[in-house]
Amino acid sequence: MIRICSIDNCNKKHKAKGFCYTHYIRFHKHGDPLFKEDPEIIRKRRSESHKGQTAWNKGKTGIYSEETKKKMSVSQFKKGMTPHNKGKKATVEEKKKISEAMNRPEVKKKLSKSKMGIKNPMYGKPSHNRGKSPSSETRKKISESLKKIVKIYSKEERDRMSKRMKEWHENHVHPRKGLKDTPETFKKKSLAQRGKKKSKEHIAKIALANTGRVANHQTRAKISAARAKQKFPYRDTKIELLTQSILEENNIPFKKHRNYKLSESNHQADITIEPDKIIEVNGDYWHFNPKIYHAESTQKLRDKSILAKEKWAYDKYIIDEMKYLGFKVLVVWESELKDELDKTTKKILKFAKS
Repeated sequence: MIRICSIDNCNKKHKAKGFCYTHYIRFHKHGDPLFKEDPEIIRKRRSESHKGQTAWNKGKTGIYSEETKKKMSVSQFKKGMTPHNKGKKATVEEKKKISEAMNRPEVKKKLSKSKMGIKNPMYGKPSHNRGKSPSSETRKKISESLKKIVKIYSKEERDRMSKRMKEWHENHVHPRKGLKDTPETFKKKSLAQRGKKKSKEHIAKIALANTGRVANHQTRAKISAARAKQKFPYRDTKIELLTQSILEENNIPFKKHRNYKLSESNHQADITIEPDKIIEVNGDYWHFNPKIYHAESTQKLRDKSILAKEKWAYDKYIIDEMKYLGFKVLVVWESELKDELDKTTKKILKFAKS
């Protein structure tokens, strides 16, 4: 009968003094077969013992065959094995060491090459989230994580990362290049952005990104055609509503905000009375009423400084172009509707019925 270790739950073969080899060594060294040394002390002792030594395989390549490499790789991920660091959190110092090691240029280059082309496990496979839109909770988590990144990294580091991403995109084809959103997707995106106000910082970033960009004729034509379908402003002004009510009370049919193609731009007429009449209802501030503003006075219009006479010149260009297209044009000022409503009403009706 084979003699086994005298320690409870140890079924190893007996070596000496009633103990197996492991328990005998502990008894011999420390006087206690159940003595367990702190793993951290063991790790440090081993580390100290290897300092100054050169690894036997340093600088050598082709030592292991492909079959051996495969076996070594599989052995690291055996089913049922628990990782040594499971449930343990790395300290700040350990995280710093890992980060420094991973950010070395030679390490980054090796990692990049190891995952290029066919070597990449996702090569030729569709993305796991392709066609799926993240939930509101997921989007919130992504937003919070990005905010943390902004706090962690300095402005210089973020600029460097941005530059690196731009360089990558220049050398790689974007996965969505050549793909167009379906009408349904486009509509969803449009509805998602509707009513959202962009911050001043966001608007400034967009303006800075577009500075110096010159759109080609085809792009400008598309933008112009898209804007022609939009209504400016989004809601009718009070003076426009007042003018419309005057026409409605007198059973005069009209169309509002109809788009017209002029020689150099598009224009949406405030009120069109078919077949050949147009009424432009001008706000005293937005069109710089000549009775209130001086020609050489500088005014703010949509965050831009402009001379009153420049705005008058543009308004004259629109009226001249509309007349060239065969329309009769009547300009009604805000102050006329407020101060002389009866007189202005008669003028509007006389023009509409003529």
